[in-house]
Amino acid sequence: MSDILVGVDSSTAAGRALDRALLDGQRTGLPVRVLHAWQAPVWVAGALGQVTDYSALASSVGSDHDARLAAEEVVAKARTRLLSDAPVQVRVEVVQGSPGRALVAAAHDAVELVVGSRGHGALASALLGSTTGHVVHHAPCPVTIVPEHGAPVGPYHRVVVGVDGSPGARAALRHGFAVAARERCPLVAVHAWVLGALPTGVDVFDAEELASYEAATRAWLATEVAATLGGTDDIADGVPLELLTVHGHASQSLLDTAGPDDLLVLGSRGRGGFAGLRLGSVSAQCARHAPGTVTVLRAEHDEQPA
Repeated sequence: MSDILVGVDSSTAAGRALDRALLDGQRTGLPVRVLHAWQAPVWVAGALGQVTDYSALASSVGSDHDARLAAEEVVAKARTRLLSDAPVQVRVEVVQGSPGRALVAAAHDAVELVVGSRGHGALASALLGSTTGHVVHHAPCPVTIVPEHGAPVGPYHRVVVGVDGSPGARAALRHGFAVAARERCPLVAVHAWVLGALPTGVDVFDAEELASYEAATRAWLATEVAATLGGTDDIADGVPLELLTVHGHASQSLLDTAGPDDLLVLGSRGRGGFAGLRLGSVSAQCARHAPGTVTVLRAEHDEQPA
């Protein structure tokens, strides 16, 4: 099955994730699979002598039927927000269990998994909810994270991709290019660089050295993009391309570049970090703090269609 999978609950973030999934389904022609995972509440026994209203407990326990009704209501509301006559095939699935684990299991058949930046989890203060964090680390397909707050979901203004020469970044660049071609919007390839440790007693590079370093970095970025995407001539004909080199740390540079109406695409791990980690620090920071939508994917997602 090739479809777009989206996780929903009753949160604002999940509603916005569904809006994005439906819009992506409309633009790609792919069906959308809506998954609502529910868990019965855990009740802890009270103190000796405490009177418990067991009828209230029984009425609060969920069921597949209740979960399906809730999911179908979320879908109906989202369809009214999708201002288009283009039909999108939607299928609702419900499952009892951990939302994060259920989404990861269901994502094996998906082209893309869309989630909100925060659900109704216990850690309400976390910028990235526990379910979203779990799927970003473990999902077998690209994960698109939609922020809880912002302008109504709509077409992307630009697609911004972080490029550092790693396999994950190359996969992200190919994915970002496919989305930019689909959306008919510019592609911005960003490489952030920092100078190495300066010799003792040297406070700054002189202007000539700095310009030379930046020119070499920009030349490398142009070569990397052309090699990854198969030549800049084809890119220029179909997708406006901007190469951006930024002197600064990668996560902050990417957050400063990608606006609320842009899509930021990142590989899950760049160069550096611990080999056992599935999500690099740059991707994690951007997934938590980006003002717009973020897609994270690993190198093995390279062959997945956008």
